[in-house]
Amino acid sequence: MKNIYFLSIVSFWAYITIKVFTASMGINATNTLFIHRYVVSIFTPEGWGFFTRNPRVVQFVMERFEQPNAEIITVKNTDPSNLFGLSRKSRRVNLEFQRILSKLPDSAWIDNKYKIKILKLDGFKDQLIYIKSGKYKIKKYIPTPWVWAKYPENFKQEIDSLYIIIQ
Repeated sequence: MKNIYFLSIVSFWAYITIKVFTASMGINATNTLFIHRYVVSIFTPEGWGFFTRNPRVVQFVMERFEQPNAEIITVKNTDPSNLFGLSRKSRRVNLEFQRILSKLPDSAWIDNKYKIKILKLDGFKDQLIYIKSGKYKIKKYIPTPWVWAKYPENFKQEIDSLYIIIQ
């Protein structure tokens, strides 16, 4: 009985995996019916994009400088302080952070490794709710591969940083 149960579960997931794979391939020799592609796209809207995302994409962290401590502003959506994704506060904070990043010129990041560059940003009066006016540091880094994760000094290697003042 256990073997039949196990075989049915394995068969079901194998069938689902094959359907997702063939539906996300597009036009090719193994064309599937539109209804099959549609049903698969309902349950897996990203297709294989979720599984093939580059884990080494440049990431950003924003810290607020208040004497004597620095407070990290950007938090993960799945953090316990956000009720594991139920609270929408982190989504709003990250949206505001992306608006700030979009206002930064590309030239601000160039040659900023050994000198401090401070930018003043205006024009966020009605757009920012959780990020208040003040002094911030934005750090750009590439996540460390999981193989090196046991070395804490290499966990987040900062590429560049930028200091901004939001008024």
